[in-house]
Amino acid sequence: MIELLILAEKTDVAQKIADSYLVYQSSTTGLLPFFHPKVHQELKRMKLSPDDSWLDAEIDFGVALVKLYAKTNNKKYLTAAKLINKGVEQFHRKACGFASVVSIDNGEIRNPIYSTKMTALVAKLSIAIENCDSLSVYDSPLSELLQDR
Repeated sequence: MIELLILAEKTDVAQKIADSYLVYQSSTTGLLPFFHPKVHQELKRMKLSPDDSWLDAEIDFGVALVKLYAKTNNKKYLTAAKLINKGVEQFHRKACGFASVVSIDNGEIRNPIYSTKMTALVAKLSIAIENCDSLSVYDSPLSELLQDR
């Protein structure tokens, strides 16, 4: 959503959405809950709790934050993305890949299942952070690489 708003030149709306969610970033793990705490949602098939960090969503949101930083030059978005990246490396990382779900409160692994896709996905956020000053051009090969599907 944030990336689409940036492309549509609705950066002010993108910032409001990001800001409304970043208040829930854990000061302990740097991770965010998959579910917005103020919106009742149930995805029973995914078996996620309100305080669960889902790896896929963390990476996608982190990349969106880096792109928002590139558009606005507001360092809080880059800082938040770096905290997510650190949390993913510290708490989602396992000996043989990445756990798909951990607690945002303490990093406890809730679902250890991972896939090759998840391992490759993690690289996207690191690539975005390392190249954050090059992301203002949306028709570049780098931008294509970082697109969410």
